[in-house]
Amino acid sequence: MPPPPVKITASEIEFLMYVGYCITTWADVEEKLFDILWKCLKCPPEQAAIVYYRTPNLDGRLSLTDELVKHALPKPKRKSGGHPHPDVKQWNELEAKFRQLLSVRRRIAHHPFHSMTFPAGHGLLSGYTSVQIWISEEEKLRGKADAVQPLLLGDLKAHHILILDLASSLAIFAETTLAKYVQ
Repeated sequence: MPPPPVKITASEIEFLMYVGYCITTWADVEEKLFDILWKCLKCPPEQAAIVYYRTPNLDGRLSLTDELVKHALPKPKRKSGGHPHPDVKQWNELEAKFRQLLSVRRRIAHHPFHSMTFPAGHGLLSGYTSVQIWISEEEKLRGKADAVQPLLLGDLKAHHILILDLASSLAIFAETTLAKYVQ
């Protein structure tokens, strides 16, 4: 890991602050996901923690919880051609939103942070600091990074709002919808 910069700019401070906001809000999302898994398992929290944290990554934990939730929620009245219950549709939408946000979470957690201040003589960019999260040179070697754009401060702010909403939606789902089926 590169050493921290000797002098950190206001742009870098704000950027890193939002990295921290995103990481800690994802921790809140994980707590909500654990709560849903625990309710589905109907066991002591210690046992649920063993199951949840034995699963090595967030994608796997979401898949495990998804399977348990779908087992707890009502099944279609007809086995073939039956429509999913509205509560299943609600969970499916929530799970899809969660999965969509995981790619940005992964980038925040695993990609390097880059900062560059343009020196005097660069016209409008003179003194401007560009701060971003970009794919590592090693990951670029896979040849799949061509279309991936860097994450900028605005991206982090937007992502933070989306994961705050996800955490809230998971809590509401656990307390209202899921509670009807896992008492």
